[in-house]
Amino acid sequence: MELLIPGLILVALMVWASTKIKRDAAAAFAAERIDNERFSIDKPEGFLHVINDDSGFAFRAYSKEYGNGDAKGIRQAEIEIEIFEDSTIEERKETLANEIGAIDNEYVFIDAGRRAFRGLIPYKRNEIGFCQHFKIVQENSRVFELRAIVLAEHFESLEDDLEKAMKSFHIK
Repeated sequence: MELLIPGLILVALMVWASTKIKRDAAAAFAAERIDNERFSIDKPEGFLHVINDDSGFAFRAYSKEYGNGDAKGIRQAEIEIEIFEDSTIEERKETLANEIGAIDNEYVFIDAGRRAFRGLIPYKRNEIGFCQHFKIVQENSRVFELRAIVLAEHFESLEDDLEKAMKSFHIK
């Protein structure tokens, strides 16, 4: 009997902790506005913002869900922002074309008074289809490159969320 009360207290604490952990984990995948001194972007729901990442990206987020079949261990999508010092849009376009392949659907527009470029590149890596949706914005001699790398089989289902993230991305 004397163990019953401490045992019930322990079980109650475990249930409380488990519920709190599940709630915090779910909140991490909620949509949110990422706003820092260099840029802002709206992270879509279902993506986790990687904090204290040593990858060298200014921003990185990945989808909660994984691919199917041959892409079983690959996230459905990743969003990255990389900043290139002393670069131009033209240099980044050329690098992308060399790394991945020809650039389709290209057009130039103005983003808050800055030169910008958007595009979509379908490609294959290890026989798995991907689509890289990107937005490149130049500010003086600095280039900000936002990339959304998506498994081709999931592009349509994630396209609206990724488009909202692309449109929300602004340099300060």
